[in-house]
Amino acid sequence: MQTHELSLGASVLMMVLGAIWLIQRFLRPGGLIRATQTSRLQLVQSIALDPRRRVTLLQCDGVALLLLTGGP
Repeated sequence: MQTHELSLGASVLMMVLGAIWLIQRFLRPGGLIRATQTSRLQLVQSIALDPRRRVTLLQCDGVALLLLTGGP
């Protein structure tokens, strides 16, 4: 009876691992589910002003956004 329980446990474990593998395949980017939307946010250009500050030009839904990052 013990070998029967061992083989049953091994087969259940294999089914669980197979289900986890299939779920990962579905959720992986470029897997079976593909994104249909394009990215709404786009980095147009980024320029370093000095070692601490940077000016970044972004575009979101056709609107240009200018960001100054770094500094105090």
